[in-house]
Amino acid sequence: MALDLRLYLRDEVQTIRSLLRTVEGALLERSEEHLGVIMPGYTTPAGTACSSLTTSWPNAQMLERDRARFRDLLGRINVLPLGSCASPARPCY
Repeated sequence: MALDLRLYLRDEVQTIRSLLRTVEGALLERSEEHLGVIMPGYTTPAGTACSSLTTSWPNAQMLERDRARFRDLLGRINVLPLGSCASPARPCY
């Protein structure tokens, strides 16, 4: 059961990493399309500051950080659980 779960998780994590890369690419494309768009940025309840549309979108660096976390998770998942409860071999005399 432990091995099956790890194999399933490995496939799912790789799928998630691939999807994150796709979203990251789409955000970068949209950011390039909307470089000059200005919008109000509500930093405090008292007033606004001018901000660009692309700075208010999720940052591609955040997605890259998430992909790195999933890469680290793959290292933990790829540990073989078989034989983890086996007793040490003793010679039979």
